[in-house]
Amino acid sequence: MSINENGRPVLDIQPTKADKALEAAGIAMLLLLWAFCFYSYYNTQDIVPVHFGADGKPDGYGDARTVFLMPVVAVLLFIFMSLAARHPENFNYTVTITPQNAERQYSKMLRFMKCIKIGIVMIILLIEFFSFNVAIGKSDRLPQWILFVVFVLIFTPVLYLVIKPDQQNKA
Repeated sequence: MSINENGRPVLDIQPTKADKALEAAGIAMLLLLWAFCFYSYYNTQDIVPVHFGADGKPDGYGDARTVFLMPVVAVLLFIFMSLAARHPENFNYTVTITPQNAERQYSKMLRFMKCIKIGIVMIILLIEFFSFNVAIGKSDRLPQWILFVVFVLIFTPVLYLVIKPDQQNKA
């Protein structure tokens, strides 16, 4: 086992079946996002809402091609987070990382990263979907509950990471 410059063990964490399923779900969500954006592009006006005010009403418009901007951002974030996850020893943790708890803490952090990636893609997909509804005249604003969903999708994994007890310290 090697040690990094911060004195933390460098481990090769093997993903569990659940981890592989989460990663596959994230990739599937990305593909769904892209499919929806192509559908949206070919089934909407030339001008689409690109920004919404606090009341959920559109206050900025752009060319229909802007529907592809957020999926590009989603892919870049997904790739960046996947690359960063290759080195869990470099992340910040709420506990001191030791050789005894490193594998558990790294695995927990890697699952957190997968959940955050899925959450980001889901948020972008929701925004694209409701923006499309506004663009085609099915609605005049984003739904009021969307901000609540965004908070749930982001903070649920954070709470999992911070609150979930470390099984190895329970003995």
